[in-house]
Amino acid sequence: MDGSEARSGLLEMIGGYRATALVTTAARLGLADLLAEGPAGLGRLAELTGARPDRLLQLLRALVAVGLLEPRPDGAFALTPLGEPLRTDLPDSLHSAAVYFGAVSAPSFDSLYDLLHTDGDGFRSRHGTDFYGFLGTHPELAAHYNAVIAVEGLGDALAEAYDFGAAASVADIGGGNGTTLAELLLAHPHLTGTLQEIPHVMEEARDRLADPGLAGRATAVPGSFLDGVVPGADLYLLVRVLPNWGDEEALRILRHFAAVMTPGARLLIVDAEMPEQVAAGAFAPIGDLHALVHFGGRLRSRSELAGLLSAAGLRFSGAASVPVPGRPQWSLSEVEVDR
Repeated sequence: MDGSEARSGLLEMIGGYRATALVTTAARLGLADLLAEGPAGLGRLAELTGARPDRLLQLLRALVAVGLLEPRPDGAFALTPLGEPLRTDLPDSLHSAAVYFGAVSAPSFDSLYDLLHTDGDGFRSRHGTDFYGFLGTHPELAAHYNAVIAVEGLGDALAEAYDFGAAASVADIGGGNGTTLAELLLAHPHLTGTLQEIPHVMEEARDRLADPGLAGRATAVPGSFLDGVVPGADLYLLVRVLPNWGDEEALRILRHFAAVMTPGARLLIVDAEMPEQVAAGAFAPIGDLHALVHFGGRLRSRSELAGLLSAAGLRFSGAASVPVPGRPQWSLSEVEVDR
């Protein structure tokens, strides 16, 4: 890469916040849904969105510039293939991701510099409360967040990566809207399942777990993993939770599992793992900063996780750092009580 290419690439990174704002604003206005049936003119779009026509025109032109829209000779605007994933009616829609990352996540990164010199997290300094407290008072944004973390197909991928045949019951702790648990139960008809979640998330999970195909095999119970874990499961799931917490809180969570797991019970931890040596393009370091900014947490290497497990009275059992099919940024580790 010569100097000119380096300068151009760096300038693009410096101005990246503008593209994020454009995509997020387009998503919040619902422009992709409004244009799903075909092109529309400025007047019609202004009427449907309630935006000022003159300023909406400025936005629409910028969306053309970044490739989300294209202008038509009659003055109308049409959705491009790049903008299609912002439609809410698509199974792989990125609409919720655009709203969450732009409206909730991105502002918190403003505090990154200060975080290097202080304790705490950037989210609290930006929003005046912790992450989960914020979601509890902003149900619309919480719904977008839950949609982002509920990765469709993750339950199927876990079923491929791990043998669930020996378990009769599974408990997904902090399992969001229940998507992963529902997929696992549908893939394994012999399983019964429990989802433990905080109340404002649990209501959405109950709807997902009411799937007729589950035939009453799933239950949702309120509760925070910071306070305890439901007892009695053969297999526990902790998916994308530990990086959201510092070592003290993560140890507290793991000790709750150690307290309720009987001999033979297993805990499956699914998370991104920090490699011992970081390379360009790696996912983990960016995810690590995301955890820092939002929660004051961090991603951990396998050896660091092993240290936390030992302090909590747990240990790796069979599988450790097993790749999750189709999700190369995540790995699965099986844990048991160290007795």
